[in-house]
Order: sequence, then C-alpha cells, then structure tokens
Amino acid sequence: MIEIIINTFEIFNYSKLPASDIPIFKSTTMEDYWVVYQGSPSQLLEKNIQSGLMAECKKVCVDPAFEKNANIICLWNVESIDKKTIRQLHQAEEDIYFFKKNVLYYTQSELSSFKEQYSAYPLRDLLQQSPTNPDVFQRYKVNINKGTWESLLYRICMKLTFIPIEKSSSENISNLYKNHDIAMNKIKDNDSLIKLNTVAQNLSESELASESGSLLNLIMEQLGASEL
Repeated sequence: MIEIIINTFEIFNYSKLPASDIPIFKSTTMEDYWVVYQGSPSQLLEKNIQSGLMAECKKVCVDPAFEKNANIICLWNVESIDKKTIRQLHQAEEDIYFFKKNVLYYTQSELSSFKEQYSAYPLRDLLQQSPTNPDVFQRYKVNINKGTWESLLYRICMKLTFIPIEKSSSENISNLYKNHDIAMNKIKDNDSLIKLNTVAQNLSESELASESGSLLNLIMEQLGASEL
C-alpha cells in the first residue's frame, strides 16, 4: 500500500524530504506537508507517538509554516470493515493535536484488486479519471465495502484531497444519482441502491451541482455511514 501512496504523492507534485527515517512529503506548488504512517489509528494516538513524529519532522523541515500545514495519512490494513473500524477512524480524525489526520483503511482483498488495476493502467489515470466514470461508480455503489478495488479507489481520493479529480463529468454523475430508480427495478439485490436513493433524495440542488470531487466525497461519506 505504501508504494501506491508514495507514487501518488510523486505524481501530483510532492517531493520527499531527504534525510528522514519516515516518509515526509512537501508540495512543490503550495505550503502543504504529509507524513505517511503505517499502523492503526489507536496506535497513532498512543502517548508520545505523534510528538515523536513531529520531532522527527522538525529535524528535516525548518519551515515555520510546517506545523500549521502538517497532515498525516494513516495506512491501516484491516481484516474487515465494521463499526469498530469507523469508530477508530473518527476518534483519530477528530483528534486536533499535532497533525491533521486522515485514516485510510483497507482490506487485503481491496489492495490486491487495486494492484491488478494498477498493473494494467497508469496510476494517474486511475486516480483522476476513474472516480468520475459512471461505470466505475455503478460497480462501487452495488459492492460497497465488499473487497473491490473501486472501494479503495474512492477512499484514496477522499483522503488524499490534493488529487485533482476530473471535473468534466460532474453533470453525468449528478444525473446518475437522480435517475438510478430504473436500475433499482432491474437488480434483484438492490439494498445498496436503496441506500443510494435515500442519500440522493436528501441532497440539495446546490450539492448536486458541486464539483465532481466534492460531490463524490459527500455521497460516499453518507453511503459509508449508512452501511454501518
């Protein structure tokens, strides 16, 4: 997983700070820093872990703006996705100390499936073009948290907020949400679509008119919450 994340930083104009024992990336276009941490959110929140990471960062980064612009991506390999997973995620991401925290959980099945796509298509294309592809989203919404590469794809895009998702198909995605009732009548196991219907009906017109990245984040967060 860490290889995919490091490559993502490098693709989207982040450079790794030298002489550090931990991966620390700085944007080449804005004041934005990311630390890559491998482990569970509960481990990250243990005493002295974050302070130790911050001290390590300051050894190689003398920018006074670092602390105000320091993010951490927590790569968390889980056996399954359940309420305990989401509770740990929220506990970490709501913690206001040291870093702005983003928890990227994933199962081995999701990672293996994503690597198959990664080996067949450029990572940049997967991250920028696939999220707004209606066919990809269709597969995602009927297989939420069922070990597919699409689930991991959308999670990566939600957590690494600097990824510039293509905007041209935002209108198509909005239409997908509004007009999926036809599909619901054709699929025997339509539980996920029913949940999508509930989410879509509660969206305002201004939310549906949002840029594709913001719209996807909003929909996926609400869909994920409804699964638990």
